[in-house]
Amino acid sequence: RDPELNQRFVCMDIDITEHKRAEKTLRDREQRYRALIQQSPVAVIEWDLDFKVQEWNETAEEIFGYSREEALGQHASFIIPPDRQDEIDGIMATLLANIGGNRSDNSNITASGRVITCQWYNQPIVDESGKVVTIMSSIDDVSDRKRMEAKLRSSEQKFVSLFQSSPVAMSVSYSSNNPRFANCNDAWLRLFGLNRNEVIGYSLSDLELWPDNASYQRFTHQLKQDQLVDDFTVKLSHRNGCCINSLVSARFIEVGSEQMVATSYKDITQQVKAETEIHQLNQSLETRVLERTSELAQANGELQSTLRQLERTQDELVHSEKLASLGALVGGVAHELNTPIGNSLMAATTLVVHTQQLEQQINAGSLKRSMLEQYLADARSGCTIVELNLHKASELVTSFKQVAVDQTSSQRRKFRLRDVVSEIILTMAPSFKKNPYLLEPQIPADITLDSYPGPIGQILTNLINNAVLHGLDGKEKGQIRITAQQLDSNQVRIIVSDDGQGISEADQAKIFDPFFTSKLGQGGSGLGLNIAHNITTQILGGKIEVESLPEQGTQMILTLPSIAPNQSIEAL
Repeated sequence: RDPELNQRFVCMDIDITEHKRAEKTLRDREQRYRALIQQSPVAVIEWDLDFKVQEWNETAEEIFGYSREEALGQHASFIIPPDRQDEIDGIMATLLANIGGNRSDNSNITASGRVITCQWYNQPIVDESGKVVTIMSSIDDVSDRKRMEAKLRSSEQKFVSLFQSSPVAMSVSYSSNNPRFANCNDAWLRLFGLNRNEVIGYSLSDLELWPDNASYQRFTHQLKQDQLVDDFTVKLSHRNGCCINSLVSARFIEVGSEQMVATSYKDITQQVKAETEIHQLNQSLETRVLERTSELAQANGELQSTLRQLERTQDELVHSEKLASLGALVGGVAHELNTPIGNSLMAATTLVVHTQQLEQQINAGSLKRSMLEQYLADARSGCTIVELNLHKASELVTSFKQVAVDQTSSQRRKFRLRDVVSEIILTMAPSFKKNPYLLEPQIPADITLDSYPGPIGQILTNLINNAVLHGLDGKEKGQIRITAQQLDSNQVRIIVSDDGQGISEADQAKIFDPFFTSKLGQGGSGLGLNIAHNITTQILGGKIEVESLPEQGTQMILTLPSIAPNQSIEAL
């Protein structure tokens, strides 16, 4: 009371300690709430009932690319892709009606325009009266996870497709003492003649596919012990009762947290059948092979006898003939004979080796059908080679015996080429009186050689006879010309030419081969030009060439050294 003012005061004290404490608790909770929102690893957005942003945390900034200041007050449509704008009203109505909250995957768009997939958990917040006052959304970017899930689904689909379309029969079963089928592919169903409904959930024993229980126990024991089995040979049963020879392989695999068994089956029924047939065929062929080997050995002996006979014939000719070209002739004939005889010997020897190898394979039990077929093909080919080459050797021996060589000198001396040519023309004059052809020599008198006149005479004789027999044959008239010139102090060229029918280009490459002749069976031995070639190159140290055009005549060109190399004609 104030006496001067005649006033009185009434004071009331109210204890607000609890109120202050409640306000502080509320502020603390709100701070913790805000801190939790800001530090949340997922985006947290608070919306009002018009779906405008009331709160926007840092994770929301990272996911959507908008800062808190840019997002506050924005309508939800700013993070909804344009093609989903018409769904906003429906989304809001669902949120407001669902007091318990909901979770869904939605497409959203970021500030940069990138469309992402987010998982939303929306929780309406209600007051004491149950009225919704705000909506809280927790949002997580699951784009990467969705892509991984899509890849995983694609991978699973590819695996299933590969598994089902594989040409190898495969199955997957649960790991147990009596494993039941979880899946099998189409090749497996075809192999055993079953359909999927008859297989899934059943075991091998249920389906009676593995009738031999002892082998099945060995298979399962090995699988448990080694964790795998490769190419286990077993006889399985088809649903129609027939036997399937199979190679079975199995592996333990992890499917999720469960251990299962993947098994493949290879049908070798035809292979086993073929091997059995080959084994039986081998037994029946063993005697035939031995008989054939004996025949080949006998043929080989006959070939050896023929070779010795040919060698004796060759020796007799070497000793009986005194011609300077005989050595070259024998060499050419021996080479020609060695080819068919050598081929025959090689074929027979190869066949003997192949027969021994076949016997070894039969004894070892490793003979395959392909090996036997190859041996029969080789035997046929070998017999054909022996037969053809023996015929050829026989023809060569017959031709060889008919060869007659003119007697000439084989002594080396200095001589004038003109004199030797004149002597040759003189000895051949009687034969030219019987034909309408003219033999004309044009040899300079000053060409002198230190060589073998006999072999040179033999060459010219053979070339002249060849021109008459082949070049001018059938013509009413013709001319053979022998010309020579000194190329230098070391070489002389001699040309024997005719104006006859010429030599084809194909035959020019073969005219110096032994026994090549266009008059086969008409008196031609095919040795004349071969003898001339051998004498020219091996005795005289020169070369012989041919130039010819059809219907324009032929030139045989000898290029000889003026001084022949030192040679032993007898050795040749």
